[in-house]
Amino acid sequence: MTTTVASRKESTAKLSPQHHYHCCEQRGLNPDWIKASCESLDIKQASDYLHYQAKSGGILIKGANGQYQLRPDQPWSNKQGQKAPKYRTAAGDEYDALLPIHPTQYLRQMRSQNLV
Repeated sequence: MTTTVASRKESTAKLSPQHHYHCCEQRGLNPDWIKASCESLDIKQASDYLHYQAKSGGILIKGANGQYQLRPDQPWSNKQGQKAPKYRTAAGDEYDALLPIHPTQYLRQMRSQNLV
């Protein structure tokens, strides 16, 4: 199995208000888990993570093991007539269970990098 590990420095303002609203208000997900596991990306950043040209920015969902998926703001299909996938995985990666980063683990990482 191939796993692409994200090696980006954590930012403090990771989720746009629109994405925070979608995750926490519309979906009812725990804000602590969202803060630890998600960040907003523009099209260029999404393309960098996916290793192919993204057609939309979106929410990057990071797993505890370094895997990640993109939930595009505007899902796209690579083939006409085919349903657009809700989540995108980096080129060459295999699908696997994506376990979110636990908020406590996230806080420890942020403290170790002097970001909190």
